[in-house]
Amino acid sequence: MAQVNLTIARALSRKRFLQRTQNLTYKKKQQEFELHLTFTTNNIFVNFCTGVGETIFLKTFGLIGYFGVRRRTRYALFYYGLEIGELLTKYLTDFKRRSRIAVNPIVHLCLHSALYDKDFRYKRFMDGVNKFSLNFSTISLKTTIAYNGCKLPVRRRTRRYRHFT
Repeated sequence: MAQVNLTIARALSRKRFLQRTQNLTYKKKQQEFELHLTFTTNNIFVNFCTGVGETIFLKTFGLIGYFGVRRRTRYALFYYGLEIGELLTKYLTDFKRRSRIAVNPIVHLCLHSALYDKDFRYKRFMDGVNKFSLNFSTISLKTTIAYNGCKLPVRRRTRRYRHFT
């Protein structure tokens, strides 16, 4: 019985997914791209994905060969930005050639927890990216609410609320 319900549910979800992929807005979002930059205290995560959320490439300092104290240097930040800019331009030119579109693809820049006014890491990283003269259609700043892992206090059970049968 449960196996039959599971196969029916899988078939329905597959059908809904196929219907959604044939939708015009889904196809338009596949043609748009997002560059997510997440700044933490020790690392910078770069996630380049489509508008639908499919990751094209993911880079960190460790993946390009910088570890420990060397990541905080201005040279490392600039070189990291250069590498990201090179990957972006290479992918976008290849995408433009494959899809045969005349205009440049739309790229959105999403900054996660970046202090672009005060943080030298953002400025130096973007100096490297801007060497390839990439144009971002929108720049958005997304901040997350800090959560320290504590649960809300649970209401105590007392005898008054228990029901005996």
